[in-house]
Amino acid sequence: DDGGSYLAALSEQGELSILTMDPEEAMLRVLWRSGTQESIKHLALADLTGDGQPELVYARSSGYTAVLRLDDATVERRSERYPWGPILALGAYDRSSEQPGEVFAVTGEHTLYKWQWLGGELQLQHHFELEDLSRYMGWNASDGLWSSSPEGTTFWSITRDSLVANKELPGLYVQDVYSYRDKWLVRSVTQEWQLWTAADPDSVEFFVDGEPTDMLPSVHWHNQQLFVAMSDLASVLGLESTATSLHHRHSGTPVAVTPGERRLDYDEAVVLWLSEAPLLVDDVLFVPVDIAQAVGWDVEADIEGRTVRFSQRPDWLWLRSFE
Repeated sequence: DDGGSYLAALSEQGELSILTMDPEEAMLRVLWRSGTQESIKHLALADLTGDGQPELVYARSSGYTAVLRLDDATVERRSERYPWGPILALGAYDRSSEQPGEVFAVTGEHTLYKWQWLGGELQLQHHFELEDLSRYMGWNASDGLWSSSPEGTTFWSITRDSLVANKELPGLYVQDVYSYRDKWLVRSVTQEWQLWTAADPDSVEFFVDGEPTDMLPSVHWHNQQLFVAMSDLASVLGLESTATSLHHRHSGTPVAVTPGERRLDYDEAVVLWLSEAPLLVDDVLFVPVDIAQAVGWDVEADIEGRTVRFSQRPDWLWLRSFE
């Protein structure tokens, strides 16, 4: 705000500190610190009043939430509420031209509370029971409320009397989610940090000898067949490619590709056939995924599951030529 910048820090022991930069000494100093009797578990930041300056909302796990207001380098506790049950998730939304600022909390009593900032305080608008609670729940400003179970992670929209799923990440079981644009930094239940990114719904995940690849090759669907950009396929399988050929890096006669023709010319005596003819799409050569069989790979494609698995054959040497 106009008075300077502030930093809110939450320790592992649940102590909340608000710090500000001291311009004279060029160092951070503590402006406010929570009491020793408090064990704070959740934080949310939102402009509840609509004046352009955000309020800090925090909650103890025991069933207490409060709003802190920063004015002229002072911290004021503006509103306190006591939802029933330990708080599992806390969130807040800015005031808009159509909607007051809002705060919600999910408690261990299977209840979601929703307050609005009216008349200078939080006023309960409604609450409703939740049929099921995941072990891990949370909130972030980009995606809102989330929950995670062994089946996956779900992001929710909050209506007047229910939750509506608006985004799902199957198989992602986590205890923390931090989002920025189309990426999610997550901490798994095994304490491993991972970076996830949103993918095109038509994208396909590739596995090579059982391991997922680091890249998502460009794909194209034609006649219900999967085509892959040949240069991307070469990168995934450790091959080399030219504009119209594919081959092993250190040896092997190139497999020649002709757009529009199903045949692959391996050498003068060998002609291989593809399920579909290669395509040129925006000057990029796309080939049927089964072309990998011509350079020594078994291909298992799961079109519904959007996965392709390559397994290198031990007998692929028949396609190699030696000087």
